[in-house]
Amino acid sequence: MAVNDFTGKNIKDTYPRLVQTDGTNLADGTGSILPLTFEGNNVKISGSLIANEYVVSSSVTNISIATLSGSTTFGDSSDDTHTFTGNITASGDISASGNLIASSSLTLGAPLSKIIGPGNNDFMALGVDNIDIFINNGEVINIDNDSINLNSSAQAINTTIASDDGTNLVMADATNNAVRLNNSIIMSPGAPTDYTNRLLISGSTHFTGSNSHITASGNISASGTIEAQNFLLGSVGSIKVKDTSGNTDDTAVINLADVGLTFGDTDILSTVQGDIVTLDAAGDVKIDSATGLIRFQDSTVDSIVFNAQNGVGQITASGNVSSSGEIIAASGSFEIIHGGTF
Repeated sequence: MAVNDFTGKNIKDTYPRLVQTDGTNLADGTGSILPLTFEGNNVKISGSLIANEYVVSSSVTNISIATLSGSTTFGDSSDDTHTFTGNITASGDISASGNLIASSSLTLGAPLSKIIGPGNNDFMALGVDNIDIFINNGEVINIDNDSINLNSSAQAINTTIASDDGTNLVMADATNNAVRLNNSIIMSPGAPTDYTNRLLISGSTHFTGSNSHITASGNISASGTIEAQNFLLGSVGSIKVKDTSGNTDDTAVINLADVGLTFGDTDILSTVQGDIVTLDAAGDVKIDSATGLIRFQDSTVDSIVFNAQNGVGQITASGNVSSSGEIIAASGSFEIIHGGTF
């Protein structure tokens, strides 16, 4: 509607278009109340206020009921603060270019809710009694009401627990299917070439207690020395040694159960050393040699030689041969000493 020009017009023709006020209400020239009133310095509109731009200069604005259509911008500076009393409900998204801070708690009402990072590939999924953390769309942590599962999607992701100085106390090596404890104990299925042992322990190991046994259905190996107060071989057990070629088929000791022990192998030299070597048996003491010779030597000089070659038994001594009984020989010479008789 165009604005009227009342110049030169009679008031009787123009008064319906005039606005009058009693200090509170506004009315037209006929006395009809307009939807605009004054309350002190305040202006109230009973209908809608429609504007292309609405500028509020006050630092505090109170809105009882606001129904907005289209986009709405609050504030004109990044340091502006907007306070809402009550709940804020949105049928769509709520986004922030800065931080979203909750002084109490942030409640997600959907049965399966997500907190999503940049790129949408990293997120936390919150369900009923279940929390899942995803990295690059792969589930790395799953927590439910009875378990905490790491690397849930079975990817090549290592898991570590570090001390305050950065030492990896526990490391689950997903690539090699191994578990490291302080880099001193390694447990693996033995498949990777770098982890040929199912259990590898480096450094000193001490087991205490009356029931501190180590039992293995397979082999126990050590790059150093294995020390024990006692070694117990099974009824048909053996102790094998490795030669310079790496062969482990040479036997040092074989336990023949109630028959006895066998020392040495056919292709290795067996040596018993000591200041005194005692052979003690309730029955016979037998020494068997493939050459038929048994030598008792002082350095390289034979003291006593037992010769069983060619079916002929001989005893040769570089010193005296004495007997409290008779000495019988087919031939030879004898020397009588200490007043003996011949």
